[in-house]
Amino acid sequence: MTFDDPSPQTRLSESDLIEVRKSVPDAISLGSDHRNRQILRRLKTAARRAGAIEVTIDGSDIICTFPSKEKADQSGRAFAEILDAAESDRVPPKVLEEALMISSKERSAWTKAGLIRTSGHEVFHSGRQAIRVPLYASAEVRRLRQDFSQVELWRASTL
Repeated sequence: MTFDDPSPQTRLSESDLIEVRKSVPDAISLGSDHRNRQILRRLKTAARRAGAIEVTIDGSDIICTFPSKEKADQSGRAFAEILDAAESDRVPPKVLEEALMISSKERSAWTKAGLIRTSGHEVFHSGRQAIRVPLYASAEVRRLRQDFSQVELWRASTL
């Protein structure tokens, strides 16, 4: 066995590699940088599992290099599944605040008043203390993002 024999991965030329570039649509990220980064991390994991040689996150895009078309297609299917799931994911308070450009005080007051409906809660434990975080329906956030007049009306009524 000689050590100067390169492995099949190092024999690939630039023309054999397939580059895939994907960005998260605004309808899914809801205009939130935090949510966009979360989804890009999920896409990066899926690309690595699909056999990507190189994965780079460039701003709001993910760039993946694959050794074959089959692996690129496999990642494309995984990307579609992740984006479909992310579209219906419930939204945590931080993402809601970024998406609607509201403060945490406004979000809290509007949630207590029933103006923004919650879609359940997430519970995590810090020591013996259980902390409940409200979650919001992404469809509701998407609807409010399309028509900011409702948010402005709520803002004017609480002043």
